[in-house]
Amino acid sequence: MLTIEAVATIDAEGTLTLRAPRPVPAGRHRVVVIIDEAAEVPATRRLPSLADFRANLSATPSSGNAVLEARESERL
Repeated sequence: MLTIEAVATIDAEGTLTLRAPRPVPAGRHRVVVIIDEAAEVPATRRLPSLADFRANLSATPSSGNAVLEARESERL
């Protein structure tokens, strides 16, 4: 008996997709599935928010796009 803990994906049709580790031989296997609905699994790692970063620095937020505002001020 082998215990595998992994993250699986269930699509809209109810198909469960799970990648087994290499030591598991190919073929049919009897499996038991436990779905832990309380566990949160992040879909992907996102980049930090630049606005939050600036707020942590106590920087004054720009009223709009600072690059465009600077270019417009150069034209005047």
